[in-house]
Amino acid sequence: AGSAVTAKYGTKTVYTKWTGSYYIAHNDCGSEQLLVKDQLNDTLPVTILDWVDTDNSWTSAWSPGMQTLYCLQQTSGYFNIVHSRPSFTGSPRTTVAVANCRFKDGNSWTGWGAFYYNDTMYFGANGAGVSDDLGVLDIVAHEYTHGVTEYTSGLIYYKETGAINESFSDIFGEIVEHYTQGSNNWLTGTDCGSSLRNFINPLSYGHPDSYYGQFWHSVTGTTQQDSADNFGVHTNSSVQNHMF
Repeated sequence: AGSAVTAKYGTKTVYTKWTGSYYIAHNDCGSEQLLVKDQLNDTLPVTILDWVDTDNSWTSAWSPGMQTLYCLQQTSGYFNIVHSRPSFTGSPRTTVAVANCRFKDGNSWTGWGAFYYNDTMYFGANGAGVSDDLGVLDIVAHEYTHGVTEYTSGLIYYKETGAINESFSDIFGEIVEHYTQGSNNWLTGTDCGSSLRNFINPLSYGHPDSYYGQFWHSVTGTTQQDSADNFGVHTNSSVQNHMF
């Protein structure tokens, strides 16, 4: 095991892999191996490399990758220990996450965002520094849970089922945060510098706290605005969040 200085959680133990020449951010200790790659906070052509260190003592400069690995360890461990789930798919595997990402948003690039796609998780670099990346506990657990949902209930990511899908990810984000730290704040994403949703008071964020209540996003409209965000999956999710 190595030690890593993380931007949000202090110095943590991380389990890495010795290649024969250097260590990489690859925890191969359990039924779910966890591999974190680096997108270099770069635009096209996108380059994805290993996080590499020679002495397994990772300084704050490696925080985007090693903090993501730490959060993945906690998330995977929670699902394994509490729910006897050997990985998000339910079978032993190598799970890949890419940290320090920059995404194409229309005609521009942004480091703000995180998503799950084709069994891989991606976490944005946010700003230019190493202290505000989106690889934080509740966001990492959120994206991981999208994988769990895909391989269990298969909730369609659209309209009301999509909102429930999003909500389960938010909920397990808070659960993993509490499991790891002994407490949680009922705000999604605070550790990356800007909370996205509020379980206690969704209305204060312009999100509904009841079915078809104030700020409910239409799921029957036909305009581009209605269909944006798959008809409000990140908005209407707050109803179940608030109930939880």
